[in-house]
Amino acid sequence: MHALYRWLWQLGPGNPMVIRVVQGGSRRPRHLWARMAYLGILILIMIIGLLSGSGLGSNVSMSELARSGAAIFSFIAYSQVIAVCLIAPLFMASAIASEQSGQTFNILLTTPLSNMQIVLGSLLGRLFFILSLLASGLPLFSILLLFGGVPIGAIFAAFSIAALVAVVVGSVAVTLAVLRKGGRKAVFVFIIAVTGYLITSYAADRMIRQIRPTAATLSVADAADPLLANELNADALANTNSNSSATTSKAPGLSAGRSPTGQTTWLTPLHPFLVLQASLNDPGYQPPTPEELVNKPWWLQTYLGKPLTTFTALSLFISFILLAFSAIRLRAIGAAAGGGSGWARWLPASLRRKLRLDLGGERRRPPRSVSRNPIAWRESHTRGNATAAIMARVAYFLIGIGIAFVLIAFYHAGLLPTNMGSISDGSLLDQVEIFRFALVTLLLLELGVAAMIAIYTSAGCVSGEREDGTLDLMLTTPITPRFYIWGKLRGLIGFLALFLAVPIVTIAMVCAYVVIGMLLQWPEVYTTYYGTFGQIHAPIILPEAAILLPMVLIPFVALCVAWGMNFSLKRKTVLGAVLCVLPAVAGLVVVAGLCGGGVVNNIPLIGPIINAFSPTTGMIMLLEPWTRVSQFATSGMTGHIILIIAATLAGLGYSLFVYLQINKMVKDFDKNIRELSGA
Repeated sequence: MHALYRWLWQLGPGNPMVIRVVQGGSRRPRHLWARMAYLGILILIMIIGLLSGSGLGSNVSMSELARSGAAIFSFIAYSQVIAVCLIAPLFMASAIASEQSGQTFNILLTTPLSNMQIVLGSLLGRLFFILSLLASGLPLFSILLLFGGVPIGAIFAAFSIAALVAVVVGSVAVTLAVLRKGGRKAVFVFIIAVTGYLITSYAADRMIRQIRPTAATLSVADAADPLLANELNADALANTNSNSSATTSKAPGLSAGRSPTGQTTWLTPLHPFLVLQASLNDPGYQPPTPEELVNKPWWLQTYLGKPLTTFTALSLFISFILLAFSAIRLRAIGAAAGGGSGWARWLPASLRRKLRLDLGGERRRPPRSVSRNPIAWRESHTRGNATAAIMARVAYFLIGIGIAFVLIAFYHAGLLPTNMGSISDGSLLDQVEIFRFALVTLLLLELGVAAMIAIYTSAGCVSGEREDGTLDLMLTTPITPRFYIWGKLRGLIGFLALFLAVPIVTIAMVCAYVVIGMLLQWPEVYTTYYGTFGQIHAPIILPEAAILLPMVLIPFVALCVAWGMNFSLKRKTVLGAVLCVLPAVAGLVVVAGLCGGGVVNNIPLIGPIINAFSPTTGMIMLLEPWTRVSQFATSGMTGHIILIIAATLAGLGYSLFVYLQINKMVKDFDKNIRELSGA
């Protein structure tokens, strides 16, 4: 027993790597300032939330205070998980980069530390700062308990979910470091994959929740459940009686609190946001009761009925598998060195050159023609030129276009689900609404991927060269700051061209389908819009969106690149640059979306112009202006001209900001380089 206790102590608290990190981490001023900034932001959010929610004042009731406290806690809890998903991998990337530059892992292999000690010590060392940052906010959240409305279990659930996400991310980072593949590119690809997974799975969960079982669509297996069948029949009778005098009817569903649209889905335990939503006692999103799962196997009862328990078990299991693999693989150095992949030898030589497959021996390739600006050529042609990166970009493009084609084909053939209902009121959605929801979700996902790649690649374009010493060599050449900065911008936008092409081609395909349908008089491309203007028969999507959307999306992505380059020039590390540019871009999107979404349907001309500066709400406005833009349905050609003006001004505004930002970088280039060189 004593030997087991000693072994566990040496793996965890007594691990020399953990002791070094814990003892030295708290003494760093930047960590202290980061914790202070984190707590300051939490306090500011709490004060703003109380003020906006009538939580402060002399005549505040306990119910208003409880509602304000619950709203503040929910906002901070979701923000915490988002921050861990986006920022935690950057801390891992910084640690991996420092290990690779100093060959730390190779040095650790010469010490008496065991494989498990090295792996766990590396993991706990990376997680120390993130977990201490989360723990520093616990005393502040305890104040919300005094307001009421926030159970203590919800607080610990929120922090547990954020901590579990950090553990999984840290385990992935350790695995990448052990495999010697943990560079910044690998971590950025991992972040983008995580972002795409979170958005896609959340949208899929929302669509699944909208499917309402009715008496007509009830399967034989469901009909065999007497509880479900009785509730469906009772609700159908109630809906028939209550809607007999109404002009519109709603689909029958389960009773209040038991509706499938209010229950969790099989995706819930696999998504941290959905687990958090279910753990915060959201009345519209609760797991099934034990009575509803009584006939299910025990593992399915746990999976569906206890999302937090399932998420915890899956996170710990994935982390254990990754750490065990890392411990076994730790000392397998150079196993894959030399010779290249065996399967690649069967490929034609021209294809091997295209895929950059190195098969060993003497490397020969024909000379390549470089453009007038070698910086732009280097960024656009040599970035992401590995085999996996090339194949991933091409696969992403083909999958995105394929999904758009399938969506259009299914809509034209009427194969989209017909029993999907609105979560808000339970009314059935028609094919047009389902098609638009899927299209907007797809476009937002593709835009988010392009923006994230733009941020992460631009944030490391200068600071990354500063870290590996490439910038010092480049400064000895005749390249001028203007040549260097503008070349970086052109090259990065050229590199992002394939990612930008996916949403642009997607919307072009949809608009082409609408235009062809209008010429051939297809009824599928028309729908009826209802509002204060009455009703109007119009296309399902604005045909001009194929031109107006790129006018906004391309300058917005260029803005992300310019902002990332600016912070990359002013910060010494890639991590510092990303931590600055992410809040800036997120703040722009949120503020522009909130401001534009609030005025677009109230102010005739200024509203669409303000809303066009938001890439999210502006995209929805350009796709469906009949119900989103004030007086668009009754203004005729004037409404179309207003949208053209709004998109043009938004694109010009973004372009002007990019131009001014790049010129300022050129002007301050020498000063920033000298300041950071002397730091």
